[in-house]
Amino acid sequence: MNEFDEKMKTTKKVPFSKTQLLIEKDTFDSMNKVINETKKVIELEPKKQELFLEVNEYTKSH
Repeated sequence: MNEFDEKMKTTKKVPFSKTQLLIEKDTFDSMNKVINETKKVIELEPKKQELFLEVNEYTKSH
């Protein structure tokens, strides 16, 4: 049994390196930031359109 345990310890392969995992985490975090900023922009779009129309009407009236 001990021999088997030793063989298992030496044959285990780590599918990802620590560096690769850190890069993937950074990429994931960056993507989440982009998604959150995009959601904010989408939420602000109707307000921006309303303000644009208001300014446009104001300039037409003068």
